[in-house]
Amino acid sequence: MSTLNVSNITDGTDTVGTSYVVNGSAKAWVNSTGAAVINDSFNVSSALDLGTGSYTINLSSSMINSLFAAKASTWQSTSITGTGHNILGPTTSSQKIDCVENDVLTDPTALLASFHGDLA
Repeated sequence: MSTLNVSNITDGTDTVGTSYVVNGSAKAWVNSTGAAVINDSFNVSSALDLGTGSYTINLSSSMINSLFAAKASTWQSTSITGTGHNILGPTTSSQKIDCVENDVLTDPTALLASFHGDLA
């Protein structure tokens, strides 16, 4: 394996420091159906269905600690109001996400989540 060590990346017009690319990129993301079937992902090994509206996303490569940032959203095939997402109980290798509509756990058409932090 080769290592490329550069301080900046450029497309010929704009230049950015590599630390922004490395530190600012999502370390994992997932697009999953309400049945926890993964449609597409990066660094996600599985999505577990824990019951209506409740899921655990398991990472292929662990984070350095459980203090990483997670963001979740859902896509619904019908118009709804009052949706929310509870990000619960992170570990270095997984994140529990509850999908809520009007204070009730609800299966979404798609669950979308990203994870930012440092890999172990």
